[in-house]
Amino acid sequence: MCIRDSDKTIRLAVAVYHSTSDSPAPDPVIYLSGGPGGGAVEPIATVYETFIAPILEERDFIVFDQRGTGRSRPALTCPDYIAVPMNRVERNFRANSEAAERYINELLDCRDWLVRRDIDVAAYTSAASAADVAAIVRVLGYEQVNLYGGSYGTRLAQTVMRDFPDIVRSAVLDSAIPIELNLYNEQAFKTAYAINTLFEGCAADPACDAAYPDLATVYYDLVARMDEDPIIVKALDPQTGFPFYVRMDGVELTGIIFFGLQLTDYVPYLPRLIYEIANDDYTLLSALLSVPLDTEDVINIGVFLSINCHEEVFATTPEQIDHDYALYPETEAFAQAGLLGSAETYYDLCVQWGAAPFDPREGEPLSSDIPTLILAGEYDSATPPPFGRQITEHLGHSYYYEFPGQGHVASINPAGCPFEVALSFLRDPWRDPDISCLNEMSGPDFVTD
Repeated sequence: MCIRDSDKTIRLAVAVYHSTSDSPAPDPVIYLSGGPGGGAVEPIATVYETFIAPILEERDFIVFDQRGTGRSRPALTCPDYIAVPMNRVERNFRANSEAAERYINELLDCRDWLVRRDIDVAAYTSAASAADVAAIVRVLGYEQVNLYGGSYGTRLAQTVMRDFPDIVRSAVLDSAIPIELNLYNEQAFKTAYAINTLFEGCAADPACDAAYPDLATVYYDLVARMDEDPIIVKALDPQTGFPFYVRMDGVELTGIIFFGLQLTDYVPYLPRLIYEIANDDYTLLSALLSVPLDTEDVINIGVFLSINCHEEVFATTPEQIDHDYALYPETEAFAQAGLLGSAETYYDLCVQWGAAPFDPREGEPLSSDIPTLILAGEYDSATPPPFGRQITEHLGHSYYYEFPGQGHVASINPAGCPFEVALSFLRDPWRDPDISCLNEMSGPDFVTD
């Protein structure tokens, strides 16, 4: 479908899956992907059997590539810069200012290439995408939809609820980000929170505590040691099978743990990983590096910058970011490294990129009576449970559930208890969903042998 943006046309790739029910509910689910900058139409098809098909038993399912991403046009891509793994955006530039400068120049070359194609990078915001959602609903002939957002998609969902409340029957927010939160200010906090959750979880598990005693001390001693004397780890390229070597200091190790905590299947191995590295055994680390933590998490860097600069970076100041990071000295260096080495550097990049100026509405919490289900993973480092709890403070009809042992966006892949709770909520969002499966869940089964 086509959206008129000023005197230009934006074409959105939209897929509609029709319900298999003889009498489907009139309100479909519309899925909002994360990132920002993540495509959706093709990636979500890979979980058809476990995610889409159960929804189709009761209602239609809509998915679209948000403006600038996937098969939507124009895409904010560049000839030499098509898809960027998330860890390239958050990699460690602390010790290599020349690499940071080359990276920034690469991004600004990308911006210049987009501008030459007459693409307005300031037209890519959550508010613009929310208007796209409303247009899709109108064109397809639905009166109301159920929003289903994961990660950044939860922020977009809240924007739709704010700007177009009449089209929203209910909303599922899995791994939620409050609109009013200055996300970049929270990097040191959320990293420390998630890592401490890991330490507490291991200490509370008798087998884990016996196998990996005093895990926090071992970890932070290891980070300090690797900062003084980085290690070199051999790994295999997952696509070619050829070996490559990774230099890792304490910041890189923190990154491995940070991203590992987002993946439910990785969490049980993390205490063992820490102890192995402390004992100069890199077997498990090499295996993890050979299967990148973000293999499926590919984003469009142009959309990522346009949205995050507009709504997050311009909402704060480099001085405030530095202040907030200093409150968590054990994770401060990792947080700063993700900003190309410093908050000031990243802020300047956003200015040069040309993102839209900050809109004060993007700093105000959502206040709504729309039925909303908020799901949180206990170990999620990207959007930890306090984020989800914060959203409930301004909602008149919400349900919040935290799932033990789970990482980021646990309801989508693999399907399990969080998804069962979401399906129960969608059937009747005005009643408490069935959470019997949650009562049977426990923390991760930590690997101790």
